[in-house]
Amino acid sequence: MILKVEQISSVGKFRDFKAKGDIAFNPFTLIYADNGCGKTTLVSILRSLMNNDATIIRKRLSTNHRTDQAVQLFVKDNSGAKVSITFGKTGWKSSIDNFEIFDTHFVNENIYSGFEISDEHKKKLHQFVVGAQGVAIKNKILKNKQNKEKKKQELDKIAKQIISKVGFGLTENDVKLFIKIKKYEQVRKQ
Repeated sequence: MILKVEQISSVGKFRDFKAKGDIAFNPFTLIYADNGCGKTTLVSILRSLMNNDATIIRKRLSTNHRTDQAVQLFVKDNSGAKVSITFGKTGWKSSIDNFEIFDTHFVNENIYSGFEISDEHKKKLHQFVVGAQGVAIKNKILKNKQNKEKKKQELDKIAKQIISKVGFGLTENDVKLFIKIKKYEQVRKQ
């Protein structure tokens, strides 16, 4: 469990942060603040720790930084002891993964609303599916959309080939109408 963020240097808004006062994390910690205060940066640090991925922090190098990027936080290990975990030039010295972050990355990976999740689409989050089954459905829908687009491109290519071979003022609309008639006749025969 994460106990406390002790220091953050040259990461996003945190150019030279050192903890002051009682800012310990609890088993359930909700972080809120005005826009531009560093919430996303803090979540990026935690996501970097959770995934042991230094590039997440490296991408958030502070503007006008004067020191190397560094993070120090305290966690409680499995035995209950307070342990320091640090991030420096070589990345994280160790990692932990027994926590979850509920942010836009979590939403994108675990919730399917029929839409790409962005600021514009957050208003439509009442239309969503949660969990592995929902993600599987999302993947099937995306695959179907890709297959449909591929078929459309193939039909457009064939239509252009037909037009170039036949000529006589034939247009793409004529070919598409012909294809629709063929489908209609097949359905009628069944």
